[in-house]
Amino acid sequence: MSGLDRDEYTAGYKTAAMGHLAGVGASQGFSNLGGDGWSVSVVFTYQASTGQYTNPSFGNLSQLAFKTGSNSGDTATISVFGTSNAGLANAYGNWGKSPGKDEPPSNLYH
Repeated sequence: MSGLDRDEYTAGYKTAAMGHLAGVGASQGFSNLGGDGWSVSVVFTYQASTGQYTNPSFGNLSQLAFKTGSNSGDTATISVFGTSNAGLANAYGNWGKSPGKDEPPSNLYH
């Protein structure tokens, strides 16, 4: 799961008041990628025994929520991607946590 928020708002916008992902026992806010790009990423893996996508910190994907921020006019894009390649999923999941990385891994779309 990946989220993108571009800090292109009117005066008074507070990045500390952006939305965040919330799961069972964990939450994750947006991190600055550099410039006006802010991202959040969480990787879930499929558990064949339960039929659920899970994350050790957030629980089941079905229990994940996006809590909106308190900024007026705030807009964030949240996307869910699927892959059978765990290495690719983890690389993409870590992309949004590294300041200065404004492009996803080059093999994301392959």
